[in-house]
Amino acid sequence: MNRSSKLNILLVHYLLLPLQFGYAFVNHLLPATPFCQAKLSIPMAAKATIVSSLPGALLKSRLMEGGIVKSSDIELQSENNSIETVQDIAKSAPITPTITSCSSTSTTVHVKTLVWEVACNESQPADSDYPHAPAPVTLFYIVTAQKTTDRVDVSRLQDLVCKQHHELQSGRTLHPSQLQQSRVSISMAPTVTAEYLTGFQSGCMPPIGHTTPMKLYVEESIVDYDTASVGSGSLGHSLLLPTKQLFKCAENNGHGLLVGCFASATRTRSPSSVLVSNISRQDKKPKLPRWGTEPKDRLKEYKSLACITEKAQLLRTTSRKKGRVETMKHLIDEAVHTGDFPHLMSTSAEVGVNKNALHLCSWKGDFDTVKYLVETSKRFYPEIDLINTISKSDGNYGKTPIFYALTQCRGDVVRYLVSEGASLLYVNNKGQTPCSIAVSHMEEDTCQFLYDAEAKELGNGGVFVNYRESHSDSKFYGDLDPRFEIDADNFGDDLTLQLQDFRESLAGANGATIHNNIPTKFSPRSLRPTVRWWKREDKSLANANFGGGSGEVTFSQPRKSKPKPKAVVQPSGLRQPKQCQTSSLGTITPLDVDSLDRLTIEQVHDPQLLNGCTNGEAQTLVDCLYSLKALESEIDRTRLHAETLANSNEYTADEALVETIWGLDCEWFPGKNCGRDNPVATLQLSTQRRSFLIDLQCLCQANTLDHLSAPNETEMELTRVLSKLFIDTSLQLIGFGVLADLGKLAASFPHLCFCLYNGVIDLQKISTIVLSKSDRIHASSLQATVAMVLERRLDKSEQCSDWTRRPLSNEQVDYATLDAAVLPFILKQMMEQGISERYKGNFFSTHEQLTSNIRFTFLQEDEPRSEARWHVPMGKITTQLSKQLSRQCWPSTQGIPDLPSKRILPSESRPTKKERAHIRKVDTNGGKRPKPVQLRDVMGKLDDLPAPGTTLGYTKDSCVHRVLGRAFINALPEQTHIGFNRRSGVIETSNAWIIFCNFGGSGTKRPSSGFLKEGREFRFNLNPNTYQGKSSEKSLCDFISSRQEIGLHAESDKKILLFARGSSRHKYTYCGTCTCIELIPTEVGSKDLLLNLVDYSQLVCDESIAGVFFELVQNDSANPAGEGAFESTIPFSRRVI
Repeated sequence: MNRSSKLNILLVHYLLLPLQFGYAFVNHLLPATPFCQAKLSIPMAAKATIVSSLPGALLKSRLMEGGIVKSSDIELQSENNSIETVQDIAKSAPITPTITSCSSTSTTVHVKTLVWEVACNESQPADSDYPHAPAPVTLFYIVTAQKTTDRVDVSRLQDLVCKQHHELQSGRTLHPSQLQQSRVSISMAPTVTAEYLTGFQSGCMPPIGHTTPMKLYVEESIVDYDTASVGSGSLGHSLLLPTKQLFKCAENNGHGLLVGCFASATRTRSPSSVLVSNISRQDKKPKLPRWGTEPKDRLKEYKSLACITEKAQLLRTTSRKKGRVETMKHLIDEAVHTGDFPHLMSTSAEVGVNKNALHLCSWKGDFDTVKYLVETSKRFYPEIDLINTISKSDGNYGKTPIFYALTQCRGDVVRYLVSEGASLLYVNNKGQTPCSIAVSHMEEDTCQFLYDAEAKELGNGGVFVNYRESHSDSKFYGDLDPRFEIDADNFGDDLTLQLQDFRESLAGANGATIHNNIPTKFSPRSLRPTVRWWKREDKSLANANFGGGSGEVTFSQPRKSKPKPKAVVQPSGLRQPKQCQTSSLGTITPLDVDSLDRLTIEQVHDPQLLNGCTNGEAQTLVDCLYSLKALESEIDRTRLHAETLANSNEYTADEALVETIWGLDCEWFPGKNCGRDNPVATLQLSTQRRSFLIDLQCLCQANTLDHLSAPNETEMELTRVLSKLFIDTSLQLIGFGVLADLGKLAASFPHLCFCLYNGVIDLQKISTIVLSKSDRIHASSLQATVAMVLERRLDKSEQCSDWTRRPLSNEQVDYATLDAAVLPFILKQMMEQGISERYKGNFFSTHEQLTSNIRFTFLQEDEPRSEARWHVPMGKITTQLSKQLSRQCWPSTQGIPDLPSKRILPSESRPTKKERAHIRKVDTNGGKRPKPVQLRDVMGKLDDLPAPGTTLGYTKDSCVHRVLGRAFINALPEQTHIGFNRRSGVIETSNAWIIFCNFGGSGTKRPSSGFLKEGREFRFNLNPNTYQGKSSEKSLCDFISSRQEIGLHAESDKKILLFARGSSRHKYTYCGTCTCIELIPTEVGSKDLLLNLVDYSQLVCDESIAGVFFELVQNDSANPAGEGAFESTIPFSRRVI
């Protein structure tokens, strides 16, 4: 190959590069430089052609052009079983799809079509003039055809495509070992790309007749059928074509046909619930049972139950989840056999059975189970009107199964229930009818189907049953039927105009459309129609239910007509005096996030630091080398500023860190499983002064499978700039749940600089220390933390937008940069609200574990039979984007751990947990180890105890060793240890009682333990009944009681030592010796031990330990309000935005 040919190959490689970002340029390849991605899109004319084509006309013309298929061979079948010719459809008006089952015989197979994007990394030729250039990537598209009830096994399809592609390139059959070395990745093509390549609208794509010829891969199970029902190009119609003709068309399209096995069967679905060739709807993988557990035998459990109520509960629980059709059939058959079926299907509020299994199956959309229940009822118990059984709970009274199917948009179930005799003449206790709910939950054709069925039922003498009048829950709802009186609870100003329009429509109504004073033709069909919460721009349920009378409320989430006012809490969320944190019930009421003002990027950036920069310069989109220089300039500025602050005596360590810290966040395409398999699209970095959105999708190569791949010129420059920030020890990064973002970055671009970070801080971990225990529950996300600390609402409406589409919208840029910019801002607010002052500017040096170094290492996958396994010091093995890598995380003040290494395990099987416990008791020679020295027989060295306020270790052993003395521990025989119950809160030596208290637990084990009277006293809850009355707590109670009976102080014989800590993340602090004041019995059988801290004055007077003790006292959340709650003398200030 000459030099010019190689250059042409590289040029074609860069021309095809934009296809990796979701753009399909088949006939119009536009140039794009490797440095700045050209922002291109599908021509609008192509989109218009797809949408505006008449049903079947486009497909017919394409099939007839080749002369392969005759006009008589083409039949279009609509979803309502009618077969029409292409000419008839072209003359008639467009037909909307219905959801009734298609007519098919045993020799007809329903086929769905999927378009796939394939990226194949070719190996570099040995004689290449550019050995270090990136490996060329071949990008092409294929089409698959399989049964609608099957799903594609991507690994099988990938192997099939890989083998076919390399055999075509090399002209010879490849060995399986050669296939493993090839790099092929396959993914579903974006909808817009698939529509452009095929020329058909998504949801009705056929496997043939495409505008761009593509190779067709056919699942081998289709070959056995005579006729194939495929997409016709028109929604609501399928094309019936002989299978041989289908294969013949595919073979003559220029790219050929390949039959193989690449599908895995899923659960059988009703034909009525399947839309032919709907590529936007995929079957979910069945959830596998947990490892080591067997599937629950529900039939066996059902037979073991004797109570009808318990049997009904089991049947309802089983019906709550789809995919249990066979289990439900077994249970239903057993109920019929035993005669329990009528009792299981009945509802009664008195016994707590408010709904039956049919209600839940309809709600879940389990069509097969719904059908089996209805058929069984009609066959064995025709006297039971199961299909019209109403639910009888307070919030859902009067709802038949069709109500539950409507609320979850189960169109196939709704049509089936109506066809089987479900009545539509019900008004539930909310004021809704099936037809009024359908307006906002069903397609237009389904709504019309229900309107006609209701009119027919009224015409036959039917009468409405109104449960809003008899069983109203007095709450505020939407989707109301205007034909029935709107009571005071449902009425609002938003209904005035709608009711006026309703009355006007009745004025000119035809008398034939009114039956028993109930009209069937009117408008509007529904008052205050709801918007499903997942389709609303504002996703919050609180906005739906308390949105201020807009009328757009969620059907399943009611709101009261007069909502109760919320309790006032401290908006900062930091630890405040307890009387300010607790309400009348002693709990914290969280802030209503949706009622807060929205946070903007201008409020986050400090105007004093902009130095005259405009808002446009404060936000920078980095998508080329020129904008990358602005990022490098800001990094150099903060590095220089960090050195200046470090050499200055005017700033504390905390202030210097806050001034120079960088916020970090990432965005990627949400997709399936929260985008777990999608690479990072953008990286956001921000200081208090400027924010940068780095468009990694434009700057970096996509589908890079190997961390040894050579970066191009742009990637090398990006790595050089970012390494200044990631590796420099003078600069820190802060994120929220940052480990997930960093791991995603490393896996997305393994050949770049995203594998090593120095000085990473997780804001979520800081919240667990700074916020009080009660407030930590409400700070589980960045949005909640912003509301707690800043009293502002962080808008998340763009979180699930398409981050792979270019160019990014202004809203996406603002959202992404704000997520990164708010992180340093929150940290600064926390430090200014008393935290830095409390720790005298050494908060991060006190909590060394908050600042970590992180390293990612890519690992080779273990061979199935290999005895070697990876050992990762201070880390773990994770899988990101199908790549196996290790994540090592260690405090920045510690040394660097070793890299992961493989270790050989013994050839025999791994010992069980019990065997490992036995091995620990036996030495290498097989003899018994010496028995442990029992702590209760050892005398503590009480004259050499640590000073009160001393911080020891994380374990109880560290405290015990300090009490016994180092000399005693060193004198212990080899392989001998101290024996005591490490789960107990009280342990005993021969001359002392040691009490351990951990305030970071669930709060239910010792609910009344805590400090009293500003820390002067301590109350500890003892349970003498633990361990069958043989615990140290029982011994302590007996010891104190016996001393009190003879008038002696308990501490006269044994001292009481107290060790406490804020949570398991903190070290134990020695609080000194205590004297017993009183032993108080409680109502639950436990006893409260009231202690006096002898060394209190020493704890609060010494400034070096007072802050730690004050934090420990404040961290106690079990102290009831009003009983000497701790009043902090530390001032708290909060900056108002």
